Amino acid sequence: MGADYVPGIDATGRAVVPADVGAPSVPVPDAIVVPLRNGRAGQGRNPVAAQGDSPYVSLDGKRLAPLLNPPSCR
Repeated sequence: MGADYVPGIDATGRAVVPADVGAPSVPVPDAIVVPLRNGRAGQGRNPVAAQGDSPYVSLDGKRLAPLLNPPSCR
């Protein structure tokens, strides 16, 4: 047995199925809104943080889709 990469074969020489074969795609919404706040929100002198208000960022789901649903290995 050598150290060369062989597709579909594990380190012991046994055949393996690629991990993403037959995996369904993950549904991705058009936009994802995420609150931005530090782990100490509500502490200290900031009355706005104490009320739970925080800034938000909107992530484009269409740009995230290729990361969550990469092309098949075949």
